[in-house]
Amino acid sequence: KFEDVTYNRVGYTLVSEFVSVPNDEESCHLTNAVLAMVKAAFDTIDFEVHSGTHPRLGVVDHICFHPLVDASLGQAARTARCLATHMGSNLQ
Repeated sequence: KFEDVTYNRVGYTLVSEFVSVPNDEESCHLTNAVLAMVKAAFDTIDFEVHSGTHPRLGVVDHICFHPLVDASLGQAARTARCLATHMGSNLQ
């Protein structure tokens, strides 16, 4: 967890193993964890009362996936696309 008091924002880093699933439609535990964090941010942060000096477009402004150790860039990209699909479907 990284807290930036001046900008009034918090950043999180999650590390997880990639789990191979036979169907790309199935979500992995990493996608579910990130989706839950995004939903919690949407449910709790109110820009009407929020203050901070960092320019922003929305409550969540940055999500990235980096492959580590034996993971591939393709796995990271599939996870990002899966998350984007779930965010669009579940959080609109």
